[in-house]
Amino acid sequence: SSAARTRSARYLDARSEGVDWIDILEQLKALAQKDEPFFLNYWPMIPLEFNRHTDGEYVTPNGGVQVEAMRRLDTNVGEILAAIDSLGIADNTIVAVMGDNGAMMQAMPLSGFSDLIYRGGKGHTTEGGIRVDAYIRWPGVIEAGSVVGDIVHISDLFTTFARVAQATQFIPSDRIIDGVDQLPLLLMGEEHGRRDYVHVYDGPKLAATNKQQYKVQWPAPGAAAWTMKIFDLFRDPRETTSLKTEMMWSVESFIDMRVRHEAFKKKYPDRPETHGAPYEGIENLRPETQAMLEAYNAKQKLLEQ
Repeated sequence: SSAARTRSARYLDARSEGVDWIDILEQLKALAQKDEPFFLNYWPMIPLEFNRHTDGEYVTPNGGVQVEAMRRLDTNVGEILAAIDSLGIADNTIVAVMGDNGAMMQAMPLSGFSDLIYRGGKGHTTEGGIRVDAYIRWPGVIEAGSVVGDIVHISDLFTTFARVAQATQFIPSDRIIDGVDQLPLLLMGEEHGRRDYVHVYDGPKLAATNKQQYKVQWPAPGAAAWTMKIFDLFRDPRETTSLKTEMMWSVESFIDMRVRHEAFKKKYPDRPETHGAPYEGIENLRPETQAMLEAYNAKQKLLEQ
C-alpha cells in the first residue's frame, strides 16, 4: 500500500497450504518491486486434522488442533513482516491482521480454544461471536505496542485504506458505503475513532445494537419493549445480567436508534442476495485452486443436465 501512488491496485489470490507458502513471499517480493500500489490478501487456509496421531509436531500446552494451526499462522505472519522489512517497504506499507469471527464453539474442546472474557463464538451475536482480535502495523505512524478500545467495523477498513492510499475517488458513489474513515484513530490513537455504535445482524434479522459500552439484545418481533435486555459490556462482558434501573432511562434512546436505522434502510434497501462464479475476477490462482474450480464447474454442468 502506498500513500504517494494512486494507480489502481491489483488483487492477488494468496491462499496458503503447505509448500505453497513460499509462493506468497514470492508474490510479495514481485509486487514490492513494481512502482505501483498493491493489495495482497493472505487467507491462511490451513487444513484442520482432527486426529492428533496424524501430526507429530504438537507443541502447544493443550495440543488443540486449531490452536496448533494458529501457532503455524503466527510463524507465517512473522515471516511476512520480516520479508516486508527486508524489502525496505515497511514504512510505506500497512499490515492488518484480524480474525473474521469468534472461535468455533462446535469444535470445542478438541480445537483447544475456549470462550474467555466474552461469551459465544462463530454464528452468535454475543460479543464472543462478533469481537475479534485485530492488529495493524504502520511504522512511524502507529505507535508500536499501543492499544485502542474504540469500535471498528470491518467495513471501516475499506474506507480508511482508500483514504490512506489517496484513492477515495474509487469509492463507489452510487450506493451507501457502510465503512467510516478511521484514519484519525490510526494517526492519533485511542478515543479518536469515528464510530461509537454498530448494529449487529443475525442473517437478515437485527439482533443487537452496541452503543459505546452498552449493548441491547433486541427481543422477538411483537414483544414488549421492556423485555429487551441491555448490558454494560465494561462490567458484564459475558452479557449475563441485564441492567434494570439504567434500562429504564436508556431504552428509548436505543429504540430511537433502531427507528432511524430502519427508516434509513427503507430509503436505501439492501441489495438482493447475489451468486457469482467462485473466484471470479481473481488473478494468479494456484494450480490446486484452479483444479478445484474446474472440478466444481464440471459438477455444476452435470447438475444442470
